[in-house]
Amino acid sequence: MSLLLDEVALAALRLAEAGVESPRADAELIAASVHNVRRGELHTVPDAAFDARFWADIARRAAREPLQHITGRAHFRYLELDVGPGVFVPRPETEVMTGWAIDKLRDMDVAEPVVADLGTGSGAIALAIGQEVPRARVHAIEADPLARAWAERNITSYVQSAPYTAGRIMLHPGDFGDALSELDGTVDLVVSNPPYIPVGAYVEPEVSEYDPPAALWSGTDGLQAIRSVERTARRLLRPGGLLAVEHGFQQGAAVYWVFPEESGWQDTRNHKDLTRRDRFVTATWSGGPLADGRIEGWFGTRMTAVRRSAPVDSIAVSTKGPEGTGTVAALLAPQLRSGDVVLLKGGLATGKTTFVKAVAAALGSPAVVTSPTFTLAHFYPLGHGTILHVDAYRLSGILEYRDLGLDDYLEDSIALIEWGEKIAADFSCHLMVEFQGDPSAPDLRVIAFSSGCPRWSPVIDALRSAS
Repeated sequence: MSLLLDEVALAALRLAEAGVESPRADAELIAASVHNVRRGELHTVPDAAFDARFWADIARRAAREPLQHITGRAHFRYLELDVGPGVFVPRPETEVMTGWAIDKLRDMDVAEPVVADLGTGSGAIALAIGQEVPRARVHAIEADPLARAWAERNITSYVQSAPYTAGRIMLHPGDFGDALSELDGTVDLVVSNPPYIPVGAYVEPEVSEYDPPAALWSGTDGLQAIRSVERTARRLLRPGGLLAVEHGFQQGAAVYWVFPEESGWQDTRNHKDLTRRDRFVTATWSGGPLADGRIEGWFGTRMTAVRRSAPVDSIAVSTKGPEGTGTVAALLAPQLRSGDVVLLKGGLATGKTTFVKAVAAALGSPAVVTSPTFTLAHFYPLGHGTILHVDAYRLSGILEYRDLGLDDYLEDSIALIEWGEKIAADFSCHLMVEFQGDPSAPDLRVIAFSSGCPRWSPVIDALRSAS
């Protein structure tokens, strides 16, 4: 028995008394770190080489400072990452979700799959994918500057050791709610380990006192960040794209319903971690709730009406007859992507319906679809989006009736206002065009909502310059 091993045994007892879950393993790992040997080589350290810093680090661990902060290293799949104060320490359960993502990427019939890692922290998930799927292009998003500094350090170190990955793991600052708008509708896989602990819940001291709060707490039910991931994933993913999101083991049932079929998700599944507890959810993006003619199923879910704020941009532009139709279609076409919705508001009068049909036809819609249970709207399915024509006058009338409390005015009108409000909040990318006046020469008003996408800006700018 060596002096170091004797000291490790004593340290393990001290850590156990302090409530550390794995006292012997932690003592051995600290000893290996201090003496610069592998854990299995502790017996080779001469007694004369014993370093008293070992006990200083044991005292830190007994005070419940994370082991990874003491050693400065965290293991994640085949990686060794630099970690410390200001960054969330990657956990073994996240390795399982990352493995699922890696397997799916390897199976994809895509030359260079595009991946978005939302809230990358130390860069663990992004780097693991970059290492194990070398052909992937990974975009890692992190808003916290301290955490982002650790991610940059790890990415730089990894690229130096594996030059073939240079330029394939890209770190972006910013909140993942509005990040990567230039990739809307093109991402093959979105993966995230977001914060998911309910505010006020008990967590171990290693977590509550050392992990950054922004990486832990997520509203009263713990699902606030996961809902944000869901909205961002709808915006980023291509049809058939995949999503994987980690959650708390007790949140499996609740998280499942954050990704409903009515919103455009398919094959939603919960997966278990190494302890056989629900740990992450996966789903496939269909392209949108109106994709593939699935209109009725989406409208089958009734939403509680919530008044939305006024639009942030509104301009007027005149168009004339067929020439105007071509102008509108030409402006919309370059910006439309799968899952997008363009809502044309202007009443269902014959002339205006003809105008909308002409715009939809110019964009490639084969036919108009009228919902049997939703009589105030027409749908024009496109391969790269959907055109909807809604009776704007009935909509504004119901707003007034709602203010008077006459909610039983007409069932389909109530559905219309609920749907109109939902579209403003839920669709991944949308534009509203309101037109009034003579149907043969309508005046168009273009409205961009705050929940829309920056890539509609060229359309608005072009209409503004033409007005």
